Amino acid sequence: MITLPASQCPGAENLSTNGLFQTLVTEPMALVNPQTMALGGCYSDCARLTFSQWSGLSYTPSSPQAQMYCCPTPPIQPAACRLGPVASTGYTALVHRTCPQVYAYSYDDGTGLFSCPSGVRYEVTFYGPR
Repeated sequence: MITLPASQCPGAENLSTNGLFQTLVTEPMALVNPQTMALGGCYSDCARLTFSQWSGLSYTPSSPQAQMYCCPTPPIQPAACRLGPVASTGYTALVHRTCPQVYAYSYDDGTGLFSCPSGVRYEVTFYGPR
C-alpha cells in the first residue's frame, strides 16, 4: 500500500462504472480515521469499494460494483481492466504523478514494476480494536 499525501487525494471519484451504478457517482477518497477524524491518506479506487472498516462499503472485488476497479481475473481480463474506468480516475493520475512507473491498479502494465524515486515514503498503518 502506498500512502499518498492526504492533501492531494481526489476529493471524490465517480466510481459508478460509467454510470451503471448511480449511487457510486460521488465517492469520497480521503481515508479518515473515524475515531480521531485524522486524515490518513487516500483510498485506492478498489479499496474504497471493498474496505468496509471505515468506508461503509463492503463489495467484494468481483462484485459488479467493484470489478472494473479491482479487476479480479476472472471475470475481468487484463485488457478489459486497462481499458476500463479505473485507468482514468483521479487516484490513478495521482499515483502516476507521485510515483511514476508504479502500478496504480491491477494490470497497470503501461507503467510496469518499478519503485518510487528516492525520498518517497511508504507507510503502513494497522488499526485494531482498543
